[in-house]
Amino acid sequence: MIKIKVNLGAAGHPIWPMIQYFNAKIFLLVKFFVCARLLGPESIGILGIGLLIVSILESITETGVVPAMIQREKNLLNAEFRAVMTLQILRGGAMFSLIVIGVSISNYFYSITQEVVDVVLLSAFIPLFRGFYCLGYIDVIRDGNFRKISLLDSIYAVIDFSLTIALIYFYPSPISFIASLIFVELFRGAISWILFRRPFRPLFNFKMIDDIRRYGRWIWATSVFSAVLNQFDKIFVGNLLGAKSFGLYQTGSRISQMAISDVAVAYCQYLFPSFVAKLKNSNSLIRDFRIVLLKIAILCGILVLLTWILIEHAVRIILGGEWSALVEIVKIQVVGMWFGALISVCVAYLKAVGAPRIITMATIVQLIATIFLVFLLIEKYGMLGVAFSVDTALALSFLVMYIFIERKMA
Repeated sequence: MIKIKVNLGAAGHPIWPMIQYFNAKIFLLVKFFVCARLLGPESIGILGIGLLIVSILESITETGVVPAMIQREKNLLNAEFRAVMTLQILRGGAMFSLIVIGVSISNYFYSITQEVVDVVLLSAFIPLFRGFYCLGYIDVIRDGNFRKISLLDSIYAVIDFSLTIALIYFYPSPISFIASLIFVELFRGAISWILFRRPFRPLFNFKMIDDIRRYGRWIWATSVFSAVLNQFDKIFVGNLLGAKSFGLYQTGSRISQMAISDVAVAYCQYLFPSFVAKLKNSNSLIRDFRIVLLKIAILCGILVLLTWILIEHAVRIILGGEWSALVEIVKIQVVGMWFGALISVCVAYLKAVGAPRIITMATIVQLIATIFLVFLLIEKYGMLGVAFSVDTALALSFLVMYIFIERKMA
């Protein structure tokens, strides 16, 4: 049985992840609305290409060390910390190299606009700088000090928001958006070493962190399938329906995610270590899981209804007539995000009890359903068919996880 000491005092109260959500995610939502208004669907589509590539590479190179470190019985020794940090830095460098090489090869064989090339190349610096973020913050999470993490993330959100809006206003281009992300990653990295600093010199002896790597394998497998799942629909829309459709679909996905599922994701930052701390008391763990799942279902359900009511007016007033096609897409996508919110609670529970393989199995089911339904519906219904396909697949994934959890509880 894995043991972990988690201090769930005032600083570990779940209100802090929620404060982080309302500070950081609301800023992110407003920032995205402003940028969408200033740039338009096609430029947002170009911007999405760079971020899509980074997202895919981050998922398929996921090491799983963060949840493994949280679940671990003891804090990392200095030598182990050095090995984990070295692994993370190598990962960032590998992603940077893959993006640069990939763009060069693609540009040689295909006719790609210079703006797309510039955006993708700049995007390569995001995972590179992110790799230098000090993992000493894991000790803070293990101690349950969510207040400190939440306040820091809120500060980063304010800086990111202010810088992005200023750059977009004076230089309305996707490059401005990417440039602000790069600066924020540099700033976050520097601050992390000041606040969470631990002794570090590169150490390539990865055998000493075998326990972390073994646990991370299922996390990695899940990330690979999730990368295909989360980006498959967007890649399909971009390739078959064009840059403008891609911009509309991507924007709808971002709005739906930030409006619905990010609430659960923020709360689950508290849930995972909280569930781990209650592993010894199975009755308490079962009760907490069911209560949290019900709360998230009700809260996110209310958010879905509010989105349906307000989205048409919000799009017309905030984004303008150019984005009118976004309304129907968002109405479908928020339903999928409701299931995504429920999935995040199940994922926190399954990781806590050491059953990440179930997450992988559910993800495979979701992947198969998505591929089948997208091919079936995209020709006749376009973006709406893709969105409905994703909703159905998310519902199936949730059912797989929930049925397993209930049977294990029984």
